[in-house]
Amino acid sequence: MRNDLTSFNNLDLKFSFQDTIEPIFRELVDLLLPYDPNAEVRKSNSSTQESLQQIGETQEALQKAQKAIEDLQVAELENFLRCRLTNTQSVPIYQIIDEENLNTAVIYSIILDDRLEVILKLPKNLAPKNKQFIRYTTLVSKNDVENTANNFLNEIKQGLSAEEKGSELYQWLLKQADENHLRNSNIKTLVFVLDGALRNIPIAALYDGKNYIVRNYSIALSLGIQLTKQQPLKKRKI
Repeated sequence: MRNDLTSFNNLDLKFSFQDTIEPIFRELVDLLLPYDPNAEVRKSNSSTQESLQQIGETQEALQKAQKAIEDLQVAELENFLRCRLTNTQSVPIYQIIDEENLNTAVIYSIILDDRLEVILKLPKNLAPKNKQFIRYTTLVSKNDVENTANNFLNEIKQGLSAEEKGSELYQWLLKQADENHLRNSNIKTLVFVLDGALRNIPIAALYDGKNYIVRNYSIALSLGIQLTKQQPLKKRKI
């Protein structure tokens, strides 16, 4: 249905993507990643039942949430350009990373009304068993994320020191992943798939209190569009 909606050229069928379509994707992510700070594991009949919070931590839920936010970014571009950008041969960025055994982690940010969700995708060759997708939640409002990102960008444009705002954004986007999984692994490159106002910031200028992150990792940015898998040409005699 997304492809049909975003390909309308009839002026009578115009709609506001931001008001009509985008909320559907974000509500889906909110359902896939429920957050309850008071969630507790309940026991019944001597068996442990998963709380909503635990369900949101499953690899399946995290992968679906990552796919939903990636689909949102593709749909936004397709709506703007009035064309389709994916095909049946497209594959996720992390799939190519896994197949090539690259020491690269992918970081997806998802801005919701009441919190910022970050999904870390570790490469298959470096991830703990059955835990390639890892979720981090920060209780910060959408307005606070947008204001901090915009102020950070403005300070840099004016040539001011943006270490304070860069440090705040680092804590929201990267600190937990950096301290728990990245520093002690062999990760060399970080690929960021950023959401909303975060797409405008110079991500390499995030500050961990000692260094800008570009001193610790190679940085790459992606719009979330899936890549076309390249196949080598078959050798044959001329």
